Amino acid sequence: MFSEQHQQNFLRSLSLSSFKGDPTEYHLFIRTFGMRVERNVKSSGARMQYLQQYLDGEPKDLIKGCHYMEPDAGYVEAMKLLNEKYGDPYKVSNAYVKKVNDWPILRPGDDNALEKLAIFLTQCPSAMESLSYLVTLDHPNNLQCLMKKLTFYQQERWRREVTKLREKGKNLAFKHFVSFVKTEAKIATDPIFSRQALDKIGQDDKSKFKRGSTSKFTSNATMIKEESPNSCIACNDLHDLDECKVYLKKSLSEELG
Repeated sequence: MFSEQHQQNFLRSLSLSSFKGDPTEYHLFIRTFGMRVERNVKSSGARMQYLQQYLDGEPKDLIKGCHYMEPDAGYVEAMKLLNEKYGDPYKVSNAYVKKVNDWPILRPGDDNALEKLAIFLTQCPSAMESLSYLVTLDHPNNLQCLMKKLTFYQQERWRREVTKLREKGKNLAFKHFVSFVKTEAKIATDPIFSRQALDKIGQDDKSKFKRGSTSKFTSNATMIKEESPNSCIACNDLHDLDECKVYLKKSLSEELG
């Protein structure tokens, strides 16, 4: 068994996200836990401690009773309970379909949201290879639901894509929609030609113009200030000496004197 210090160091070195009960994330969590923990920790008691450490919410509550069992039996029971609750293929498939149906409708110009949708959809074909129930995503009703998540302009582009696919004699499938959304996301987030990139260039140009205008204004103001008359040496007011009443009065007195 690891020493306490060794266990603390091992825990800090783990790169493992907590599992909070989302069936679509269960298999990834279990595989990662197996590679990072089970491969390095032989004691069932220690494995149980690490498992509890990386469960949160409902999954953590689910295995609480297993801590009262003998370590080997308790760990086996805990993994069994988790697999029954979150690893059932039908439940995982339903969770994916629910996520698809509940996905928020995209707003025009929200390129980040489009990219998030593309990332999520990319996960689904991989899951479909091992989850036979996920073939329901190929059903026209689900594809219609997905299409409604797109903006009006994107829907028009998708209709054109569907027409091209049918002209090639291909049966429309979920993978085609995924490919379309990925392409749209790439176009929308292009580092040089995307709206966001062009807007940034426009903002930079405006900033340069403002800085140039301010500099020009300051320069002109300085020139005007330099060209303006100095204060009168006789009374300190801003006028020429020959317009100064004090000076003129004084000069007249001197002449008369």
